[in-house]
Amino acid sequence: VTPSPSPSPCVPSSRARAGGDGGMPKIVDRLNAGMARVWAKSPGHREVDVAFVKATNHDDGPPKEKHVRTLLSATEMKSFAAQDYLLGLVGESLQTESSALVMTKTVVLLHRLIREGGDMFRQRFHDNSSRLFDSLGNFKDDSSNFTVQLSRFLRSY
Repeated sequence: VTPSPSPSPCVPSSRARAGGDGGMPKIVDRLNAGMARVWAKSPGHREVDVAFVKATNHDDGPPKEKHVRTLLSATEMKSFAAQDYLLGLVGESLQTESSALVMTKTVVLLHRLIREGGDMFRQRFHDNSSRLFDSLGNFKDDSSNFTVQLSRFLRSY
C-alpha cells in the first residue's frame, strides 16, 4: 500500500475516514495510529504522529492528557521544521476531516498547543495561520443531531 501524496513533504498522507457508526470509528482510529507508526519519517515524527492521531480520535471526551503532553513537548523543540511539521498535522486535519467530533478535538488541541506550547510554535502559528481555518466556514457533519450542533459551533468558530 502506497500513501497518497500529502500537502506538504513533511506531513503524512490523509487519515483513513470512518464512515458509518458502531465500532467502525475505533477500527479506523487504530488503523490511523498504525499508519502513523509505519509512515513516519523519523522516530521523533513517529511519536508526534501517533500522539496527534490518538489525541484527535473518535472517542467521546477531550483529548487524552498524555497525548497532549507529548505534543506540547514537541512545541518546545527549537526547530522551525519541527514546528511546521506539527502545524502541518493540524492543518491537514482541519482541511480534510469529515467528523465533527475529530474536528472539534483538533480545535481544542490547537488551542492547548497555542496557550501552553513553546514560543516558537506560537510564532510559527502566527506566521502561517492565515489559511488554516478556511474550511471551517463550510464544515458540516449531519450524521447525528449532536454532530450537527458541533458543526454549527465549528462554522461559527
